[in-house]
Amino acid sequence: MTNSGSDAKRLKSPYDNANIVSRYIYWWLKDLFKIGLKRQIIEDDISECSQKHTSDKVTRHFEMLWEEEMLKPKPSLIRVATKVFWLKVIIVGFFFAIFETFCKLANPLLLGLLIGFFTTNPNNFSNNDAYLIATGIVLTLGLPLLFFHPFMLFLFEEGMKLRIACCSLIYSKILTFTKYAMKDGIAGQAVNLMSNDVSRFDWLMSFTHDFWRPPIAAGIAAYFIYQQVEFAGLLGMAILLLFMPLQGWLGRKSANVRLDTAKRTDNRVKSMFSIITGIQVIKMYGWENAFAKTVNNIRKFELRAIAKGYYIRATLLSLVFLTSFAVFATFVTYVLMGNSITSEKAFVTIAYFNYVRNVLVEFWPMAVTSVAEGWVSLRRVEEFLSQKVPSKSGNIDLNKKNVRIQSLQNGIFMRNATAYWNSDGQDNIGIMSCDIEIDKKNVVCIIGQVGSGKTTLLEVILKEIPLVDGELDVNGVISYASQKAWIFEGSIRNNILFTEKYDEKRYKTVLHVCALERDLELFPKDDATIVGDRGISLSGGQKARINLARAVYKNADIYLLDDPLSAVDAHVSKHIFQKCIKDFLKDKICVLVTHQLQYLHEVDHIIVMSMGQIKTQGSYDYIKENDYAMLYANDENFINSNARVDSPTDEEESLDVPKSVTKEDQEGNGKETVSKETQQEGKVTSAIYMAYIKAVNSGIFVFFVALLFIIAQALQGTVDYFVSIWITWEETYGDRNMTSSDDNLTIWDGEWWTTEKYIYLYSIFIGALLLLIVSRSFAFYRMCLRVAVNLHDRLFRGVTRATMWFYNQNSSGRIINRFSKDIGTIDSMLPVVIVDCIQFFLQLATVVTIVAIINPWLLIPTLFMFIIFYGLRYIFLTTARNIKRVEAITRSPLFAHTTTSIEGLSTIRAFNAEMQSRNEFYEYQNINSSAWFLFVATSRGFAFWLDIICLLYVTCVVYSFLLLGSDFVGANVGLAITQAINLIGMCNWGLRQTAELENQMTSVERVDEYANVTSERKLETDQNILAKMVKPWPQKGIIKFNNLSLKYSDTSDCILRNLNFTIHEREKLGIIGRTGAGKSSIIQAIFQLAHTDGTIEIDDVNINNLGLHTFRQKINIIPQDPVLFVGSLRHNLDPFDEKTDDEIWHVLEQVELKHAIKLLAGGLETKVSDGGSNFSMGQRYDSFIVMDFLCNAIYIVLLCKIQNKY
Repeated sequence: MTNSGSDAKRLKSPYDNANIVSRYIYWWLKDLFKIGLKRQIIEDDISECSQKHTSDKVTRHFEMLWEEEMLKPKPSLIRVATKVFWLKVIIVGFFFAIFETFCKLANPLLLGLLIGFFTTNPNNFSNNDAYLIATGIVLTLGLPLLFFHPFMLFLFEEGMKLRIACCSLIYSKILTFTKYAMKDGIAGQAVNLMSNDVSRFDWLMSFTHDFWRPPIAAGIAAYFIYQQVEFAGLLGMAILLLFMPLQGWLGRKSANVRLDTAKRTDNRVKSMFSIITGIQVIKMYGWENAFAKTVNNIRKFELRAIAKGYYIRATLLSLVFLTSFAVFATFVTYVLMGNSITSEKAFVTIAYFNYVRNVLVEFWPMAVTSVAEGWVSLRRVEEFLSQKVPSKSGNIDLNKKNVRIQSLQNGIFMRNATAYWNSDGQDNIGIMSCDIEIDKKNVVCIIGQVGSGKTTLLEVILKEIPLVDGELDVNGVISYASQKAWIFEGSIRNNILFTEKYDEKRYKTVLHVCALERDLELFPKDDATIVGDRGISLSGGQKARINLARAVYKNADIYLLDDPLSAVDAHVSKHIFQKCIKDFLKDKICVLVTHQLQYLHEVDHIIVMSMGQIKTQGSYDYIKENDYAMLYANDENFINSNARVDSPTDEEESLDVPKSVTKEDQEGNGKETVSKETQQEGKVTSAIYMAYIKAVNSGIFVFFVALLFIIAQALQGTVDYFVSIWITWEETYGDRNMTSSDDNLTIWDGEWWTTEKYIYLYSIFIGALLLLIVSRSFAFYRMCLRVAVNLHDRLFRGVTRATMWFYNQNSSGRIINRFSKDIGTIDSMLPVVIVDCIQFFLQLATVVTIVAIINPWLLIPTLFMFIIFYGLRYIFLTTARNIKRVEAITRSPLFAHTTTSIEGLSTIRAFNAEMQSRNEFYEYQNINSSAWFLFVATSRGFAFWLDIICLLYVTCVVYSFLLLGSDFVGANVGLAITQAINLIGMCNWGLRQTAELENQMTSVERVDEYANVTSERKLETDQNILAKMVKPWPQKGIIKFNNLSLKYSDTSDCILRNLNFTIHEREKLGIIGRTGAGKSSIIQAIFQLAHTDGTIEIDDVNINNLGLHTFRQKINIIPQDPVLFVGSLRHNLDPFDEKTDDEIWHVLEQVELKHAIKLLAGGLETKVSDGGSNFSMGQRYDSFIVMDFLCNAIYIVLLCKIQNKY
């Protein structure tokens, strides 16, 4: 369908060609890292998708099982995912979890033995024994690392495969939706599922085993804790276990909140999709504030759900305090029971509590939340995939011969056919009791008033709307040209060929009969010129003719052409009718919906529609002889007037561009206005971090939150060091009688202290720590909520206030990507990463400080470790950040392809192009999957080498105490080694999170980019200018063009040059000209939608000096492409909610739309589908007339297209 990014020119995946050693140590990534160090990594550097990860291979088995599942009464996507992915994840993970748990639980026991070597009462260990114990500590830390990273990469692979499969199924499901089924904002929902929901699957698998393992591991750890401190240890464990129900409840609550948030996000994305699609209408009517209010209300409800999620996370973040409190309760209880605490007992107990904290307090809540949210996302995808698609009406495939028909001729046979927009018939009327028999090679015209059912009749034939009664048989291959021209992003030739092979003779003939030859000569790259997903580099007439050429180029038996002549001028219209419809398709069945009544006498059969029924049908003479001749009473003058223009002698010349018209003069001259998505270079700048901080809108609040984190961590380090001091005191003085003390002793004397004093001080520290940790958690997420509010508001303002050139440069999918994926990242994922990074740096500072105090010699390996860390991080980030950016860029075409496919579903199915569209989706997804896997692999490689460095550092710490002698205090040795061991997991996670922070900050970067795009001038006029204007303004509506020139951007060529003319009061002015001559550009100049030189004056007021709303809201227009917005019909007619229902009904009656709206079950509250697709094109035009009449100050009405109103 489009010029999709094929893998044909890409390098083979290095992962597929790597041997086991290369994969294990991530050596296969070396070439990519080399490129990253030399220059910016771009999309072309991304290799082919690994054969294991291609969409076709991943989806095939998954889709087959889902189809089998759909046959069951209650199909479950979770069952399918379990069969395909989770079974092997669970089996492999089970054995790894057992091995890792064994090593983790054995490590504290060995630590206790080593501490015993340094106590005042050593356990008669020899030096050799001590070295063996130290080696055991290193091995129990190192062996799990050998398997951990390959295992984690495997889990990420499986999560990615689940995402790929679900995205593929979502897209395939979209291709099955008929127009009938597309009424409820499917586009926005699909984009949100593909961007936000399925992205959770990437991480889901990595937490799977942390969902079931922690309780078991914690139970085993509790046994070892009991061995050390008896029943006091069980008290500490009880404290942790008592909070498990709270964690479980919070996990379930998180799932509910996630579901609520996702639904509200769906609504926002649907609304944004509608706004972006109709942004030109919004700007011309000055509705920015009305739609901003709508989006703000939707966002407000979304933020309430997000805030609930934040409070849950803040509570879970506060639970890290539990370990300190459990240790406090254990030690105090143990001492108060009359026992003496020793270094060995204390730090073995602390090590086990740290392990329990790691698995039970930190990872288990994350796993519960991740699994819960993943379950919700799977259910949402399941709900989408399980939607029932109405069975197609009729009995045959559109592209196969129908054996039921007795005649061998091609044709359309409809008997007593009735169809509605929904199954209960309470929505828009479709067709009722229609009988059609077309079995000859002739031209059939369908005519009728606005909303009479002409387009619906074609859609019933295409089986886009199901029959509720009657029969439909179609015999022959169908080709179709939709009423709204569908142009996808790609070359003009690809848009015309679509599914067909290139036949030069037929192709050139089609260009001629569709009057496209002269247009292509003016395009810079002829038919290789790239056009956008909305045909944004083309005029309306050019889009319509390319849309027609696509239908005509296909060698079909039946051609359904829905009003293809309405967007072209009279000369081109006559050429197309004569050369294309009458001559080129003379041996075919051609069903033409039209409002061009001047051609009726030349067609073979006429069908007259009214209110969804066929009022009559027959030849032109038959229609003329009956009562329906009144339809054409006023048409003869129109035909005669056209005859003066379309004389046979100059017909061909009329299709040529006048010599005075050049390429530069052509409106929509086919320049490649759709630019490639910008990829930022280098690291994320400090300006982006400052933009995030500034989004808090309070420097004092940011400082307060930072201070809370610093004080809390400093106090945490103080508590850890205080425990070491207390234990040392207990070992030194604890066995003496301290009930009385010498008055001459001071606080610096060991004899001054008592156990009671240590307990009192310990209690004060713990209480203060609790207060600080809870305060910092809730304050931090409150700060993140402010950021979420302000960044979205900035993005919305930036996009809605952007110039139309911005929309010409960027596809809808690209813009929607910011509002879905990037805002979703900022809302939900970025806060978690930020808090991880803050805690990592503070904890690292604490560990280094404690270790340096105990053994200053360790500063040397610490310095080397930091240097290596910095080098590894630099190498990783220079590559990973660019891969992440490329991944984001390659994601946009997925959304663009999806939204474009939704807009052209009828055409795709009519051309039997579902498989082609799906394959192109697979190609886009393969590129994105390759980029994502490279990002994940580089992250895992970074983590692997970080763990190796940390392991070497722990080895230095452990052996340093043995090499430097046995003068160290056992408590200090235990504290130093315990803190150093924490570095392994902490540095791995923390440094990767710092890298992930920069990667996720690219979402802030992308949002900031669109928030700061070039905007239009201000909306409101300065008061001093308003004071000088005559009130009311305008009074007469006189428009003067003074030397006006127009171009779409500062760097583009002029479309209009030095126009000088005046539109007088009450004057009716017709603007004529060939397609692309600049008619629509004059309208854009009046509405200031493009860059202009010269002036336009309305009632002697230069509009260049006015705010945009001041004059836009005084000028009403019926746009060339009438777009309605998702929401109620009433909101579309009266966005500011200023009119009463009676006033609206009165205007509806004036434009003869009242009866049609009365027939709708919802009346004015009827829900409007994306773009207004559940209303006919004529009804949409009428709706804009209603909007114009409802405005109190209508002075000028500009009609861009009126042909299909009659």
